[in-house]
Amino acid sequence: MASLATAVTVAVALAATADPPGGIRAGRAFAATATRRDGPDIVEVVIAAQKNGQATALRDNLLELFGRIEAIAWYRDTRRIDPEQLRGTAGPVPAALAYVWIDIGVAHPDRALVYLSGADQQRILQRTVLMPAGFDEVAREEIAQIVASSVDTLRAGAPLRVAKPDDVLLTAPPRAPRGWLALGATGAAERWSDEQAAVPAFGLSAMLARARGAREGDRFEPALWLTLDYHGATTSGPVIALAMRGGSAALVALPGWRLGRGVGVRAGAGVGLELLSVTPSLGDAQSVVLLDPPRWVTTPFARAALRLDVDLTGPFCAFVAATGDVNLRNNSYFVDNEGASQPVYTPSRFRPAALVGVEARIMIGAAP
Repeated sequence: MASLATAVTVAVALAATADPPGGIRAGRAFAATATRRDGPDIVEVVIAAQKNGQATALRDNLLELFGRIEAIAWYRDTRRIDPEQLRGTAGPVPAALAYVWIDIGVAHPDRALVYLSGADQQRILQRTVLMPAGFDEVAREEIAQIVASSVDTLRAGAPLRVAKPDDVLLTAPPRAPRGWLALGATGAAERWSDEQAAVPAFGLSAMLARARGAREGDRFEPALWLTLDYHGATTSGPVIALAMRGGSAALVALPGWRLGRGVGVRAGAGVGLELLSVTPSLGDAQSVVLLDPPRWVTTPFARAALRLDVDLTGPFCAFVAATGDVNLRNNSYFVDNEGASQPVYTPSRFRPAALVGVEARIMIGAAP
């Protein structure tokens, strides 16, 4: 009876052998497929090599391996492999069976590090291959055998386990948070008018932000910033003095960008509402006037904000911010003197402020 040998298809597309600065080699791919009645398994292989030609030589060894075990291998080249960033680093083709990362002398010139994981990437096994004679045929064959045995283990439905003293089972990092909530306290100085150039204010701060993306270099972080402030001031004049006490609430869309490790800048705009209790009293001249009773005055405003964040220890963060409020209602206070209006106090339509604060962040949720 004639036998039909397993058909093996090899497709090669090679770019320049040198790595481009700062990232994955573009345009380089290799696939080896073997037909199989149940469909071939997929294994993604990422290789970081210290020298040109090492990745190509290893692929030649893996070619026979993947043909023998009837699997499809998808390759990517990179400059380095960070074991802390392995989880969730799947390439454009999702692996149905396994992921393999191979560091050929990049982290340690005298050894190769092989990281292996199942499709869920929850258990990552690190195997070490010593290279006393460099990356020779012996080292390449040992790496190929490690990959083959691990694929067979995963294909059988068993988990990867530590087999040698220098094997390390890496704990999968926690899933990235969906976002965080920061709660804190603030202190501020506000300019209400020429006579009230530094009105003190104290309050609470709450920021709800979506976590930055998992991709390296992703620095954008959208957020909403809520502030609640209490402030007060007193005007003095020859006729009438005004005691103003109250608070304001503002909600600002405040997206941010990370400038570096532990430092971020945010800018945005929003709206707010101020509620003041205004109580008139006789002024310095002790004039005889009929005082109105205390009243509540509401003033809507638009706010622009610029904020600089600096991470402290643990979940704590300090920030400084500058805000500018534009009152949407022009409130003026005056004395009615026999039909003639005598101005007493007119606050500025534009109210700048400087804030400082400390917040504590609480991580929310986890990405699926």
